[in-house]
Amino acid sequence: MSNTVPTRRPANFMALVRAFVTAYTRSFRGTLFSLALPLLIVFIGELSAGSHASSLNSWITAAIALNTGLFSQGLFGYAVDLAHDRDLGVYRRLLCSPVTSGQILLAQLVVQWIGIVMQTAVVVALVTVGYHASWAMIHAGLGLLVLFVTGNVTLFLGQWLCTIIRSVRTLTAVARLLLLGLLFAEGFFLRLSQWPTLFRHLADVLPVHLSVTVFEASIGSAGWAASDWHDLLGLVAYVVVFAGISLKFFRWTPA
Repeated sequence: MSNTVPTRRPANFMALVRAFVTAYTRSFRGTLFSLALPLLIVFIGELSAGSHASSLNSWITAAIALNTGLFSQGLFGYAVDLAHDRDLGVYRRLLCSPVTSGQILLAQLVVQWIGIVMQTAVVVALVTVGYHASWAMIHAGLGLLVLFVTGNVTLFLGQWLCTIIRSVRTLTAVARLLLLGLLFAEGFFLRLSQWPTLFRHLADVLPVHLSVTVFEASIGSAGWAASDWHDLLGLVAYVVVFAGISLKFFRWTPA
């Protein structure tokens, strides 16, 4: 028996990944929030800029689009699907098979990471080719690192919501309100300079604002400052906190 277990677990894990990939591609929410929403934001941003769009402005628009897509994916494409599958008893049946809860979680995260890479690649390609934005404006390594950290913030934020909210309907309503608040904090509807002082200070410490700020620093010509490292460490801290809470207290059954 001991000789067969090591060979079965990778096969089971890959079967899980394939199953979650199939579910992800068939999910309307996953497709919409991973690709359609960021591309729509890029299109609107470049259309409003017209012939005056610069390479720097194009990358800033891409940063806002990617962050919006990532948080939407984490709150809806991942969190809502996670809660929905839990209600349907999908995880209860999976845990009766020769897989562990850790394998299930890792398989889902792998699929979500693939979605993050796909979303980033499509938006970056559109900005580079469609709007002739120069790669000289972006430190690729730093920019991609920021997006990867942000992606993990959104995924574990979504799982944390599933930890404290059991009802799918309640989770969907909370996710909508939270996403709306994050869009305001991003300056999507109203520039932060027009906010009252208290709300500006609050927005400064939210992950979506930290991500856009750090990404802008990675494409700016002023260089990478010490405060940017602090903001990046703030994003990492969000990952640690959300991951720690969700991994410790998440339940795979609705009861």
